[in-house]
Order: sequence, then structure tokens, then C-alpha cells
Amino acid sequence: MGLRLAPTTAAAHVDEISFDGPGSQRPPVYSGTHDYWFQPLPRYSFETTLEHRPGRGGELAPPQRYRAMTFGIVLNILYEFIEIDYGDAGTYWQRWTRPVNDSVSRDTMPFVHEPSTQILPIPMVDEQSNEVLRVVTEEISINPSYERFYGPDGLGELLNPFDQSGYRASNHQRLTLRFQDQPRLSVRATKHGEQLRSMSQVLWFKFWVIGTPGRHVFATSPPFTLGASMQVVPGRMRSMRPRPKSLSWGIAGRHRQVFTDQARLEAYKRRQPRLPIRRGLRGRRPVLTGQIANERLEDWVRGTGLMPIVPSDRQEPIRTFDSHR
Repeated sequence: MGLRLAPTTAAAHVDEISFDGPGSQRPPVYSGTHDYWFQPLPRYSFETTLEHRPGRGGELAPPQRYRAMTFGIVLNILYEFIEIDYGDAGTYWQRWTRPVNDSVSRDTMPFVHEPSTQILPIPMVDEQSNEVLRVVTEEISINPSYERFYGPDGLGELLNPFDQSGYRASNHQRLTLRFQDQPRLSVRATKHGEQLRSMSQVLWFKFWVIGTPGRHVFATSPPFTLGASMQVVPGRMRSMRPRPKSLSWGIAGRHRQVFTDQARLEAYKRRQPRLPIRRGLRGRRPVLTGQIANERLEDWVRGTGLMPIVPSDRQEPIRTFDSHR
């Protein structure tokens, strides 16, 4: 017996990464009032299930005594490239090749997030000026990690919440891990009086389903790439006619290309494989400690003077700058 990745069934879960969710392709947003550009990357999502099956082979045998464990998703950024061009005011770029943990969790590090309802901001944009008129929100329930007791009879619960000496098997022997996210980047619209000419970003992601303590790996995703590019006609920031030319993409595998042509992007995507989640550890182990991706990016944006300034009393697509999210 043991805890294992459940067999794939369409009714229960989808063991494949998707880039096709609602709102996955959003155009960049400009705020002349607060002098910033907001560039979203594609939204991606997936879910998978862990289950305990008595009498069947498992990937993680139960300990002889119940103990507290956390099961969930660890997300790493393997590679990140950013290039921001302000014309005569200079081009700012950075490339990171050292993998880092990409977590926004406060209580369940190194996992990507606590179980919660995410509030995703959706800017309502004027069709002519591309200015933000208002911001609405979308609630999305995610369960990327669970804290559970695990022991001889599988996933368990305390008989008495004030006494950890007695346990019983839970009626719920399945944990469905569900996660979705939409990375985004926001920078100043002007630098030393020069308007933003272009902006591009490429990220390589990879995630693992693990259990701690012990760092047992139940499943591994193949690496995948998210990217976005935008070109702006200089001198027309107020009217925004024509609108900025932008592209965003989600592709299986590791790809450094920055696409600016839709036809070339579509031809490239057609040659890429699907993204199934694989059982066990495949390739490198996850980075669990050290600087996280949000801190690294924020340090760079602040250091280059590209941090947008958004008043906290006004609801905008970003608060000030909470990095990818």
C-alpha cells in the first residue's frame, strides 16, 4: 500500500499543462496617469491527484506511525530573459540562468502557494486610448498544497485536535492538486523623458509534485516556456493609435526565441509536443531554498529605476510590484 499519483481519468483530473484557459491571452495595458506598462504572459493551468490505495503498490509507503506531512507543487524558474528598450534613454536587459524557486507562499514554503482563492485583476481597457478605465477581479480556487497526517492507514486525522496521540483514517484518501497562474511584468512607461519602445520577456518553468519531510517526488513536469513581446510606436503614448503590437506564447520545452510575428509563432508552436506530467523524478531535482524568483526580479527592477509607482489607494492591475504575480 502507499500514496501514489492517481491513474489519469478525464472525470477526476487532467495531468497535462494547458495554456488555453479563459483570459489566457490578454493585451498589454498602458496607464498614462501612473506612467507604466503592464504586460501579461499567457495563463497556464493543470491539476493532478494523489491517492492512497490500501493493498496496492505505492510510490510512498506509509510510515509506521502517523506524522504531519505537506504534499504539493514546487515551481522553479529555470531561465529568465528581459529586455526593455527606451530608445535614446537606453536598453535595459537581464538574463538569469540559475534556477530559483518561484513561490509566493507565506506559510508553506517551498510550495508555490497555500490553498486559497486567488483574486486575479482584470483591467477594463478603453478600445481607443488603451487606458485603464477600471479593474474587475476574477476569483479562482487553487489547491497547490495540503497539510495532512500520513500513517499506517493512509491519510489520517486527529481523534482529538488537542491530543496528537490518536489518529484515524480519513474518509478522503485523495488529494487533488490544482494550480493556475498568469505571470506579468510592469515597468515605467517613460525613462529620462523617453517613451518605452519595446518590451520582451521569456521564462522557462518546471514543477514537481513532492511530499515533505523527506522530499519524495511523486511527479515531474517537462519544462515549458512562457513569453511575451510588445512594440510601441514612439510619440503616440496618449492616443495609443495604432495600438501596440504584442504577442504572447506558451510552448512545450525550452525556447529562447522572442517572437514578434504571429505566423512564425503559430508555425513554431505546431511542431511542439504536448506537456504530460510524468511519474517520479525526471531530470534535475527542484530548488527549494535560497532567493525566490520574485525577490530576484524586484531587486533588478528597482536597481535599474524601472519600478512603476502606483498609489496604494487606487486599484490598478498591479499594486506596486509583486513581481510575477
